[in-house]
Amino acid sequence: MFNNIGFEYTYDMGRRTFSSIRHYFFVDKKWPMQSRQIDFFMALGFIWESAKKYSGAIAAGSDNNNFHFILRTNIEF
Repeated sequence: MFNNIGFEYTYDMGRRTFSSIRHYFFVDKKWPMQSRQIDFFMALGFIWESAKKYSGAIAAGSDNNNFHFILRTNIEF
């Protein structure tokens, strides 16, 4: 049941305050086809980015936090 399953989690924090800037989390599953040399691959996850990610002149246009759900599908040969 847990064969070919993986996950990835990345936590980015501010250099001075150690506050959360970004969370990146994915869970993936691979289904190998025994009769062919093809694998089906699917990943599901999210990315959250803080509005405090940038400072100075770059931060002028980023007032809101961003949250994205991601569904990634692939075929590997």
